[in-house]
Amino acid sequence: MRSCRAQPFLALAETVSVRAQDRKEFESLLKKALAIDPEFATAWLYVGTALGNQGRRDSSLVALQEALRHPTRLTAVRRLDVTGKIALAHLVRQLARRDCGMIDCQMKTALLARFGAREIPRAEFMRKLAELVNYPQTGRTWSLDDDLFE
Repeated sequence: MRSCRAQPFLALAETVSVRAQDRKEFESLLKKALAIDPEFATAWLYVGTALGNQGRRDSSLVALQEALRHPTRLTAVRRLDVTGKIALAHLVRQLARRDCGMIDCQMKTALLARFGAREIPRAEFMRKLAELVNYPQTGRTWSLDDDLFE
């Protein structure tokens, strides 16, 4: 089975990642795993996460979607992880198109930081919130823009 031959490269990539070593080595090991087994969903998840960490959101989304194309190759927890990241990416795109002024995330996480989240002082948050609550309504009905899902 191809994933048996690809697994050692994934394990090495995990080790490199945990030790915060060379990013190029990490990516090289994932590429080797995917060259052996292009349907290795966990490797695609790692690629998507790494690309997201580099701020390459569109490429990250493509890799995460590729991971999800092989759902039987992911555990239920990893499927949830992938779908959550994809959903957040699409939400951010939809809200950006509508000039959404702010998303109140409540918590600081690496995933949210990839999408530009940052902590702001409470006074700034309250000022921004007051502005946005009184923002003039556009009269448009909320709808999803399908072209953002490509």
